[in-house]
Amino acid sequence: MSYTIERLKNPQAYLVTLNEDFSFEGEYHEYHDTLVKALNREAMPVNVIVDMLKVTTLFEDLLTATKDNMSGEHSNPFVLPNVKSVIAVTNSGLIKLSIDGFIEFGIVKNLKAVDSVDEALRHVAD
Repeated sequence: MSYTIERLKNPQAYLVTLNEDFSFEGEYHEYHDTLVKALNREAMPVNVIVDMLKVTTLFEDLLTATKDNMSGEHSNPFVLPNVKSVIAVTNSGLIKLSIDGFIEFGIVKNLKAVDSVDEALRHVAD
């Protein structure tokens, strides 16, 4: 599988890892639907860490993701009430710039980008 979704106990979070063969075009909806189902089973809000370090993200991928998240046609796990925060682990300047735009335009409030999974784990442990 080109992505994994792991429920962590300490800290209370989901760790999503997108592998190098992840396809935004082919798997984006499946990944979001799977994550939404898991999040909907949670009794309390949890954090979500998305490790994107292995994925090559094209500008077209960001446009597709943005359009899908704003259209309301598909589930967007990052705006569910039981999501405390979303932390994207990436070294992509394009993704970091997009996140800044999402926050500025009010698309999402609780999203931030960091450079490593360890850094993300420290943020959600605080």
